Amino acid sequence: MYTSQRSNLQNLLVLLSISVILIITYLIYAPGLHGGFLFDDTINIIDNPKVLIKNFNWQDLQRAALSYGNGSRPVSMLSLGINHVLTGLDPFYFKLTNLVIHLLCGIGIWLLTRLLLSAYRIHYCLKLTDNEIEWLSVAVTAVWLLHPLNLTSVLYIVQRMASLAALFMVFGLVFYTWGRLRQLRGQHGAILMVVGTLFFGSLAVFSKENGILLPLLIFL
Repeated sequence: MYTSQRSNLQNLLVLLSISVILIITYLIYAPGLHGGFLFDDTINIIDNPKVLIKNFNWQDLQRAALSYGNGSRPVSMLSLGINHVLTGLDPFYFKLTNLVIHLLCGIGIWLLTRLLLSAYRIHYCLKLTDNEIEWLSVAVTAVWLLHPLNLTSVLYIVQRMASLAALFMVFGLVFYTWGRLRQLRGQHGAILMVVGTLFFGSLAVFSKENGILLPLLIFL
């Protein structure tokens, strides 16, 4: 009973810590949400009538999705079109969406780190405790969410393409690693690995071409 209560308390503290980190990240980025459109935002959004849709009908959504160059990056462009339907050309909400993507990516980093450390424990370090895995994962998540390197991908609207590709690659890695970990434990995991590779891999590629790196990241 005592062990169970201690475990529940630890889980609660970890979730609380992740929530606090997410809130701090939001507060740090919040002042930048009030900035305007920058650089390539103009040609890809403001001066791109195909993405400035006003309705959720199939024709408009398709036009928005295919509004980038030769029709590549449809997931990213569709998300920009949906932004315009909901909030018009107010850059605040475009940047807010980018920030939400960044926070979701942080959650993915947390899940992935926990899975990787669990797999590491099975192969190399049986002495690694649940407590160490949890708090190392929290630390990695905090560093990633708060690192200045991610600033432009959040506050530079058109860089959503890179953020979405990263988001889907991270969750592709989460599902693949989850499936592989289940296999290491003698459970079924192939479906999770296929979902991670094909489903999230496709979303990553259709967000930005560097999503094609997901199989290489899985291999590494």
